[in-house]
Amino acid sequence: MSEPEDKWHTTPAERATLDALYDCFKAHPDPNAGSFRRSPDRASVIVYWHGPPPTGLLELAGQQPVPITFESTRYRLDELMPVAKQLVTDHHDVICSAGPSKDFSGVGVMLWSDPATDHEELTAALGEEVGVPVVFERYVERG
Repeated sequence: MSEPEDKWHTTPAERATLDALYDCFKAHPDPNAGSFRRSPDRASVIVYWHGPPPTGLLELAGQQPVPITFESTRYRLDELMPVAKQLVTDHHDVICSAGPSKDFSGVGVMLWSDPATDHEELTAALGEEVGVPVVFERYVERG
C-alpha cells in the first residue's frame, strides 16, 4: 500500500525530503544553488546545482527517505535574474513574467495571451537578443 498524499499530492516521505531541502537552502544560502523538485516519475527529488554540491548537502541527501539526485545547472541565479528582469522591462508588451527556468538552463517566460504571437519565434529571437536560452512556459490572460 502506498503512502497517503497531502493537498500538494506528495507522500509524507516526499514532503519530508522537500522540507529538509527547503530548510537547508534557507539556512545556508549559496550562489550556486538552483532549485529542487520531484522527478517526473516521482522516483527521486532532483536538486539543480551549479558546480559540485557542498559536502553538507550531499550528506543531507544521503539521509532522506526519498533518493536525491543532482543535476548540474548551466547558469547561476545571479546570472539569470538580471536577464529575466531586463526581458520584462524591455518587452513588457508581450512578456508578463520571467525568471530562471526550472533547471536553470536559461530564462523561462510567461507571455501575455495574444493569438498573433508565435511563441517559438519570439523566444528564439529573445534568446538571440540576450545570449541566454529563453523558454516559453505559458500564456497569461490580461486582466
